[in-house]
Amino acid sequence: MNIDKDRKINLGSLNKNQIEFYNFATKNINIFLEKPIPEIAKLYGVGVSFVYTFFKKLGFNNSREFIFYLGFNNGEEFIQKMNNQNVDINPNYALHKITKESNIVNRLLLEKQFDKITDLINHITKANNIYGLGFGYSKLAIKDISGLFTKLNITFNLVNNERYEDATRIKEITKGDIVIVYSLRGIDKNVINWTKRIKKLTENQVKIFLITSNTKSQLIKIVDSYIEIDNIMKRIDILDKDLLLSPLNSFIFFNNYIKTLLYIMNKEKYKTIKDFREEMHSWIYEKN
Repeated sequence: MNIDKDRKINLGSLNKNQIEFYNFATKNINIFLEKPIPEIAKLYGVGVSFVYTFFKKLGFNNSREFIFYLGFNNGEEFIQKMNNQNVDINPNYALHKITKESNIVNRLLLEKQFDKITDLINHITKANNIYGLGFGYSKLAIKDISGLFTKLNITFNLVNNERYEDATRIKEITKGDIVIVYSLRGIDKNVINWTKRIKKLTENQVKIFLITSNTKSQLIKIVDSYIEIDNIMKRIDILDKDLLLSPLNSFIFFNNYIKTLLYIMNKEKYKTIKDFREEMHSWIYEKN
């Protein structure tokens, strides 16, 4: 990062509240070094957007540029401390914090939708066949949960393992089956087209469930039931931190919740299944 130590900033571009925040920053430099921006905003009593707007008005692209500017005006020792400590963008701390926040939101969302989730689980246990639909990270999430299904003798098929134009498995979906669609953003045209086609072919005789974070998705009007989950990707701001997360995180929390509840609701039946017991023991005791 190239920062001009002789750089001049235009305080005249700031309003009264922003000038007060600037004064706060110059008197509390260590806070900017030690805490991430969301915590600084909370400490000062403003929203995160207020801080980002403040940076933008002064011509800084992110918090690091602003901190370096403060450092040049408060001695090289401070800059060295920042380079050595770098707490503000510590990946370990930041990733843990963001994941924890997302998990809390997911827990609250799923508790609020408990009736929808138990309905999904009841359909899973009663369905003749379960069909999954999803692309990219969504496809990986479906494969994750389908691993348990196979150990519980639940018939599962991934619909989009075939080309859309040549799809034959989709025509096998009949009354008594269910379809579970995974789409975090709910905007993928492939998912929308496949879901529409399934709806049309099954003539509304097959229940379609959707797992998504986008409650305004076009898919909501097509499916029979949807469950909202948190989109962890919205918690990343690359203007502030160099963090990269996987959308799969949001689905994994949901999958674990479903797996656990599915087992609790059918424990007496599932605990007698040899393949399932052996699978669980192999993970716990690390033995084949």
